[in-house]
Amino acid sequence: MKKILIINALVWAVVILTAAYLFKEVPQMKLFLIVLISASSIIHLAMTFYLKKQKALYD
Repeated sequence: MKKILIINALVWAVVILTAAYLFKEVPQMKLFLIVLISASSIIHLAMTFYLKKQKALYD
């Protein structure tokens, strides 16, 4: 469970850093980064709840 969450966090970190580098001159970059960070948080939360639910089923 922890491996999947760590991999997910690393993937999102790479996406956010790459987007920040590639789109640094775009005027709406701050909004775009807020959206990316919010999306990563929501996905992380959803994965955490899902994995805990799956673990509870098999315990």
